[in-house]
Amino acid sequence: SAEERERISFFPFGLGARDDVMPMYKSENPKIGSLSATPGLPGYRPAPYLNAPLLQVHTLAWIATRQPHQVDLLKVDVEGAEFDVFSPQNAAIRRWLYSAQVSQVLIEFHDRFIRRRTRTEVSGRAAVTAVLRNCGFLKRHISASKEEVLFVRIARPTPQCVND
Repeated sequence: SAEERERISFFPFGLGARDDVMPMYKSENPKIGSLSATPGLPGYRPAPYLNAPLLQVHTLAWIATRQPHQVDLLKVDVEGAEFDVFSPQNAAIRRWLYSAQVSQVLIEFHDRFIRRRTRTEVSGRAAVTAVLRNCGFLKRHISASKEEVLFVRIARPTPQCVND
């Protein structure tokens, strides 16, 4: 309905682990339309396909100082950068999730983009899930492709949300 559309806001920036311009890499396979933020993937061009200010990424800390405190749905599709954005080492995301009123987080995981990471980082989904669990979210739905995962806040954040 028109009333529902008025309550939805779209923001003209990307979400990243740091404020930066994000280079995006294109597959050499013309049947693959998505881009990756991970350089050096087999089958992807070595030079960035896009490296423009239009792909400005901002941390949630930056967003939190400029955007509403209430977020009904945070949709995250950052082509492989989700493991950095929701990394346990990213204190800014944990502080924001602790203080903001975020109801749901929908993350599209790009496991195929994990490259040259340590054994601990390869379990990126588990680390992301732990960060969100400590911040009061539980996994509520996984898509048929197993790429999209919906986390719903069901509890107050624990002290580990900000103290890990």
